[in-house]
Amino acid sequence: MKAACIKCWNPDALVTMDLDGSALFRCSECEEEFTRDDVRGALEAVQRGWSRLLAWADAYPQAEPETTATT
Repeated sequence: MKAACIKCWNPDALVTMDLDGSALFRCSECEEEFTRDDVRGALEAVQRGWSRLLAWADAYPQAEPETTATT
């Protein structure tokens, strides 16, 4: 299973999880480590931000499609 690192957001980075009971995640690209709670917090923050932006975009007036006259 592959997931982007929540610290560097590199989708190609190798993220591993320690199996020593700590369940710490480590990124091979940026060498940061983080917990499951860190992942949950980062995903919630991203979802909140995108939800607000999408709500604004949905409420923004849409451009009228151009029509071309045929002769």
